[in-house]
Amino acid sequence: MSISISFGSFGDIVSLIQLAASVISRLASSAGNSERYSELLLELHTLSGALASLQNKLHTPRAPSCMPSELRRDIEARIAACRASLEKMERNIVWQQQRLRGRYPKDWRDLWLRAGWRLFAEKELQRYREDARSHRDSVKFALSMLNRWVSFGFSTTRRAWRHAPHRRDSAFNTRQHISDVG
Repeated sequence: MSISISFGSFGDIVSLIQLAASVISRLASSAGNSERYSELLLELHTLSGALASLQNKLHTPRAPSCMPSELRRDIEARIAACRASLEKMERNIVWQQQRLRGRYPKDWRDLWLRAGWRLFAEKELQRYREDARSHRDSVKFALSMLNRWVSFGFSTTRRAWRHAPHRRDSAFNTRQHISDVG
């Protein structure tokens, strides 16, 4: 069974790209940041790029007018998981900013600009970075499945997808799996 692609159902990708940009902007507004903080910003930029690629693929003239419901549900689940992580990051950033505002009502913006990055524990930054990386890999995997479906049809894609690696698997394993199945 296949269902039509409509902009509304995948319009979440556009709002997700905007959410990623908001998180990046909030994090980047703190100057003098640590290496781990910079790495998180880089991971978020690459995630945003992967989302933009998926958005472009879903809305090009060459894209199919319909896709299998299984593939559609898989892409929607990946988008939802990514959204949940980005929303959690943004809530934490806003909470840190509000905490500064409560303690230092006059100087909070200046403090955030100079050292907001110090409010995040190293483990927290590492977890956010790993989340961004795994979501980027997940989105890229969805994009590869969509490309495969457009190129070869659903039967080949379904075989590759049935044995798809879990979200936490490395990008190398994902690429290796695709080449093994294909």
